[in-house]
Amino acid sequence: MSDLILPPTLAVLLSAFASCFQARSVVVFHWLVVGWIQCQGRRTLTGVALASGAMAACHISVFHRFFSRASWSLDALGRVVFTLALTWLPADQPLVVLGDDTLARKGGKSIALASMHHDPLLRTPNSTGPEIAAHRAWPNHW
Repeated sequence: MSDLILPPTLAVLLSAFASCFQARSVVVFHWLVVGWIQCQGRRTLTGVALASGAMAACHISVFHRFFSRASWSLDALGRVVFTLALTWLPADQPLVVLGDDTLARKGGKSIALASMHHDPLLRTPNSTGPEIAAHRAWPNHW
């Protein structure tokens, strides 16, 4: 791929993520971040790749392979984001973390990490008997 020119502040920020990716994948990640920043309208993968300017240097399949086959850890990426966020918070202040237990409804029992959950949004005043099965879902619950 061609050389990517980054502002110094963005280059420092993106360098923190280098340990999350392999050498070739980190370049694609940089292209994706730049494209995401510059993309106008819907941020589809094709739109982000076009906005990054990388389409002149590589094929669109490079970006699709980044998500389907490249070796990188979402947990490591989240750890870097959380560590960077902690540097912006005052050390003497408590850290309040909010969690959302909304069910991510996905179809089928073959979804990874899906399990049976009671859906309180579908609750009725009379939740006894056979109609209680209608209040269960097979979602991802993070």
